[in-house]
Amino acid sequence: GLQVNDLIKFAFECIDNDNPEFSVALIFRAFLEGAITDTNQGDYSTFKYLGRGETFRTYQGFDRNISFTFKVFVQSRQEMLPLYQKLNQLVSQVYPDYSPNYNLMRGNVVRLTIGDYIYRTTGFIENVNVTIDNSNTPWEILLGEFAEDDVRQLPHMVTVQCTFKPIMDLLPRKSSKFSPFVPLIVNKDHYLDNSATT
Repeated sequence: GLQVNDLIKFAFECIDNDNPEFSVALIFRAFLEGAITDTNQGDYSTFKYLGRGETFRTYQGFDRNISFTFKVFVQSRQEMLPLYQKLNQLVSQVYPDYSPNYNLMRGNVVRLTIGDYIYRTTGFIENVNVTIDNSNTPWEILLGEFAEDDVRQLPHMVTVQCTFKPIMDLLPRKSSKFSPFVPLIVNKDHYLDNSATT
């Protein structure tokens, strides 16, 4: 797999619902594994006219999903607690948050960074799947003989699969000669904007 944080930027920023200016960064020392899938799908409704054989379609909108998998390792005794704290906070992003005044349920917004392909893109995490492959990872064995409070009986390696749904902070549209720069990907700066370099 591709090791991240040594080679590329890989982070989640969990935005505070009560103060959007404040966020908590979750940076994993991890290996990206397998494919990163960026699915962009147009939505068309179909209909037929009486007496015509063709199928007609009208455009209704689009949807986008970004899926990726990464592995995290406990490589030292000191890493176990902070790694599982971060993993627990990541898992919690699919659970509800409650407003302090009315105790109303609400979702959670994060910013995702994967290198410069996706840079601080706002959205929400649709799912977080944690897999513990007992064929390939040992567990920490705590026998209880000593007063050890910094380790637990936990696997040294977990695989995390996430699906992320971006929330566009721009008007998503087709690139054309009138609007050539629509930063759907590589959105950090104007790298894809030809007019910025010519």
